[in-house]
Amino acid sequence: MFKKLLKYLLYSTITLITLLCIYLLTAFCLSRITINGEANTKPEVQVYIKTNGVHTDIVVPVKNAQMDWSQEIKFANTTSNDSTAQFVA
Repeated sequence: MFKKLLKYLLYSTITLITLLCIYLLTAFCLSRITINGEANTKPEVQVYIKTNGVHTDIVVPVKNAQMDWSQEIKFANTTSNDSTAQFVA
């Protein structure tokens, strides 16, 4: 009985470690894949990515030639209530 339990525990541990190693190896390999930028394009709007490790924000200028976010997002409804902010997330 004890041998059977020990054997089951050993197989479970080996399976868990193997799956964890496969996950880490896959994450490492897939994160190394890169792409080339499109030819003949100019970056016209600065876009930033902000993360806290759990949540990711896309940060864009409040006003640019393509969009005026100050018309869509009222500064009075934000936490900082700062109308001089240059970027919105």
